[in-house]
Amino acid sequence: MKSEIWLQFEGRQADQGELDLVDSAEVLEGFAASLNIIAHAFVHDNEVRNRVPIRSGFNTSLTAAKKGCFELQMGIEFDGPAIHHHGASVITARFWDYLSLSMAVAAGVRYEPTTPYGINLDNEEPFIFDDIANNIESHLLLVHRPIRSGNADVARLVRPRVGEKLVFNHDTLEYIKVSDLSDELEYLVGNVTKYNILTGRGRAYFQNYERTVPFFIKDITTSGHAAHLQAVASMQEAAQQGVGLGGKRHFGVFTVTGSRGQVKRVVADGISEIP
Repeated sequence: MKSEIWLQFEGRQADQGELDLVDSAEVLEGFAASLNIIAHAFVHDNEVRNRVPIRSGFNTSLTAAKKGCFELQMGIEFDGPAIHHHGASVITARFWDYLSLSMAVAAGVRYEPTTPYGINLDNEEPFIFDDIANNIESHLLLVHRPIRSGNADVARLVRPRVGEKLVFNHDTLEYIKVSDLSDELEYLVGNVTKYNILTGRGRAYFQNYERTVPFFIKDITTSGHAAHLQAVASMQEAAQQGVGLGGKRHFGVFTVTGSRGQVKRVVADGISEIP
């Protein structure tokens, strides 16, 4: 079962149906890497790879470029086991939600899923997309190369016969291009709202930021085990008493910030109970 994927660049040189060769090469490299990492996770029960995986359960292809704008036409084809797992009638719509959510989180924009599958993952397991976003960020920056070089103004991710899913522009470029890890530990009060006990990735509501932020605990079976246990307890207490009421903990974190100082995620060095 094959699904088409279009990536349309508009503005400046792209309106002539062409792009700088180096720009085009980087776009293809970045999108191919991102697509294959996302597709692997989709097919293999949310297993996120930090490198481009050997394709198993799906194949990806490049078709052609179309004039009027600069359009790359690509395709992804799923094998029998993946179709059986997701269902032939819904696999394409599910994948588009999965693809769009992954890229939206990486680009710092909001995407509203359209399938029950996507809505459930977005609500219950958003850390999956935080993990994917962390691994495709550098690749998605390459997709922005024509915008960065001034040869295009926007790039549109389009599902044929359905419509536009995401728009990449100068704002998303600014969000992606800088991810600075702080040198100094910052101490915050917050509570865990979602957490993956297998990967150490989750989301927590921090009072200082007045919003929910992705976090990551390293080495959850060794040096980070105590923080891991506190994260689990915090989430359970928050679920019982309500977010913002129960499960409050002290977090020691290193922040990852963007070009405008916005906190994109935090690395939790320690989590402890509040006396």
